[in-house]
Amino acid sequence: MKTKGITGTGSNQLRWVVLLLAIAVILPTVCLLWFMSQVVKNERLVVRQKLIKINQKQLAETIQNTNNICAERFKSLEAGGSESISYQKINLIVGDGGCDGLVVYNAAGNRVYPLLSVDAGDSVNLSEIFRDAWELEFVERELSRAAQLYEDKAKYNKGRPRLVALIGQSRCLEKLGELDKALETCKQAAFSPLEKKANATELFLIGNSRLLILKFTEGKARYKDLFEETFSRLIAMVFFTNQSGNSLFADQNLFFAEKALEIAKKNPSLESIVKPMRNRIRELMAAEELSMQYAGYFPTATSVKRWPADKLRRLKSENGIVYGLYHQTKKASLLALLSLESIAANLVSYEKDFKDSYVDYRIINETGLPVAGITEPEGEPFATASVGEHFPGWKVELYFKDGDVFDKAAGERIATYTWTGILVIALILMAGGFAGRAVTTQIKVNKLKNDFIATVSHELKTPLASMRLLVDTLLEGTYKDQQQAR
Repeated sequence: MKTKGITGTGSNQLRWVVLLLAIAVILPTVCLLWFMSQVVKNERLVVRQKLIKINQKQLAETIQNTNNICAERFKSLEAGGSESISYQKINLIVGDGGCDGLVVYNAAGNRVYPLLSVDAGDSVNLSEIFRDAWELEFVERELSRAAQLYEDKAKYNKGRPRLVALIGQSRCLEKLGELDKALETCKQAAFSPLEKKANATELFLIGNSRLLILKFTEGKARYKDLFEETFSRLIAMVFFTNQSGNSLFADQNLFFAEKALEIAKKNPSLESIVKPMRNRIRELMAAEELSMQYAGYFPTATSVKRWPADKLRRLKSENGIVYGLYHQTKKASLLALLSLESIAANLVSYEKDFKDSYVDYRIINETGLPVAGITEPEGEPFATASVGEHFPGWKVELYFKDGDVFDKAAGERIATYTWTGILVIALILMAGGFAGRAVTTQIKVNKLKNDFIATVSHELKTPLASMRLLVDTLLEGTYKDQQQAR
């Protein structure tokens, strides 16, 4: 019975040890982890609010910077605000002004750019001057007589009629097989000093004479130098204004530019001439085409003047999305034409200011179409504002990168704390296991000791009791036989 009692006592001791370890270690650890998670959540909210305030302030500064950039762009438009406009100014506006096209009106509201060849009146009736020569060349096929007649007319005329006569004479001579003489005659028109002060119709004839020389000399090694020189002069006259402020009409510019690029494509020897300006020419061709298209929609400034000044307005467009911006100067008014890509170039402040932050931005136009920034944001924007005073209906939205960065950061920190707590608990449990094992061993040793003492005590009690009885008998002298006592 005593052995069972001792064994039960050892087991109870072990249970109490395990229970105390659980209460003393696991419960405080769990409470600590919960407390840390709450601290992290509160910290997240505080930091989130601080970052929202910082980015709202930055957003206000970016909007102001955008307004300043637009104001600088408008200064370049001032170059076109005059009664007449040169291609040097057009190049400046389309390039530095970030426009895709331009329509310019004078103070009276009449369009001064782009002008088309049909807009010009014919002050010289060429049919009366050249009816007989044309009939000889194209109807009767009397090329020699036609060439002589053209030569006579070239002697007694100047300006436009002289240029027409020289071109006609060179045509006839080339058809007669007199190429060298045809080229010399055509060069008088193609390289005429009249170019510096020529009007648009005269410039067009000079350009035609250069095309004629290129046609005559293309592929002929003998005339390689003349071919390249003529090509250089042809490409130099497109999108250019001469000393008198005159230039080719818009449709004529496009015609010569397209012809020049076609010729360059077929003749690799011209690559060194056209390569430095190819992209610019194509850019100006696109601007000219767009300007011509909207010049047809808005032939005068009457309808445009009703628009709010310096504010984007979406226009009807056959290809892509085009916006118009009406700008008024003292002497003229302008309709700047911009694509979404060009408008996005005016929004560089947003890319610069939010590039290296925890924030993504998205700019949408008045229809909700993304124009700049991310296209598919995660979550809801934490800040929304107007893009700028020149962008009615446009909005900029700010988002935290990858959804809510604070939730993820907090989750990562909580996970770190949790795993740290689990590791600590595991270490404590291991230490508790070793401690429990040591206690169990000690309990077993104590049990063996107690069992040993109990066994020894039990085995010694009986002989000792008998010996005590015999000793008492001897001491009392109650024995009968001396031999038995001995």
